[in-house]
Amino acid sequence: MDKYETYEKSVLLDKFTREVLRMYNPLPILTDRIATKDFKVGKYKIYKGDIINYNIHGLHHSVDYFQNPMELDFERSTSNNDQNSTDHPSKSPYLPFITGKRNCLGRFLGELMVQLVMVHTFKRFDIKPVKQISYGATYGPTYSP
Repeated sequence: MDKYETYEKSVLLDKFTREVLRMYNPLPILTDRIATKDFKVGKYKIYKGDIINYNIHGLHHSVDYFQNPMELDFERSTSNNDQNSTDHPSKSPYLPFITGKRNCLGRFLGELMVQLVMVHTFKRFDIKPVKQISYGATYGPTYSP
């Protein structure tokens, strides 16, 4: 993979990148979005001026949107209609770089960097799976002054 076009056209590398970014989001919580008007989300009323925080990590690890969300599944579907979608449409639960008109300007660079690191790592090292290893994580609210 010596040319950018090769990275851009690799379906497997794209699936791998999306799954890694789903599991290990560069920005797990997007903070301090301010509502510009009153609106309702489900049963919740949001008022103009309210501060909204998005828990992207929680969304990406939710069983409501992804089957077996704590497992790296590089064959996870990329179909817009699938529950496990990791595409980038506005209604997808996959949001490592958020979406819409104010999405991350560095999205394509970020995805390319992940791909470059992975390709060069696999070229230089013999990677083997580790059996019976457990990683712990604590999930819950975070408070700050």
